[in-house]
Amino acid sequence: MDRSPEFGIPGLSVQRGDHICALYRSSQQRDEVMLPFLCEGLRTGDKCISIVDSSEPLQLLADPGNGIDVERHVGSGQLEVRSSSEAYLQSGRFSPHALLAYLDDSVSAAMADGRFAFVRVIGEMPRSLSDSPQEELLAYESELKRFAPQYPQAILCLFDVAHFAGMVIGLLKTHHKMLFDDVVFEGWRRHEGPL
Repeated sequence: MDRSPEFGIPGLSVQRGDHICALYRSSQQRDEVMLPFLCEGLRTGDKCISIVDSSEPLQLLADPGNGIDVERHVGSGQLEVRSSSEAYLQSGRFSPHALLAYLDDSVSAAMADGRFAFVRVIGEMPRSLSDSPQEELLAYESELKRFAPQYPQAILCLFDVAHFAGMVIGLLKTHHKMLFDDVVFEGWRRHEGPL
């Protein structure tokens, strides 16, 4: 892949293997990050896998103000949408192994299909997991950071800061980039270019 994909927010791009965290305080803040990332991917022909913390994720994305023709993109296979509970709690409890297996199956299938050169994954951590042991959630994020470079993909993780504030330092360590309140923190574990 020769292009450096745009994130969807002016001035911000993504690289193959990026694992990005966005902290938000409201559904509006979440949507201001998630929707441009998703719309840019759909516009440029990327495969988009969206896992959002909503009982009706398709309804969330299908809001006419978002400008996403959800039915067309789902019908073509370009867009997959699942609720966070459906993906993160497949067996009734959080299983990092099961979630990583689902993502690996989904992304490898998209690559094998031959229609997509890049995959965008959005994963919103369900608020219901805010009482889970932080070590377990951060171990999953560390594994996801190792998984991200295996394919031409960028992964955007979404965390409601009101529910996951105690994990911020750990999230900084397990993501290539972090977005919060219009600030981008970059390169905690990886630096590209001159210092």
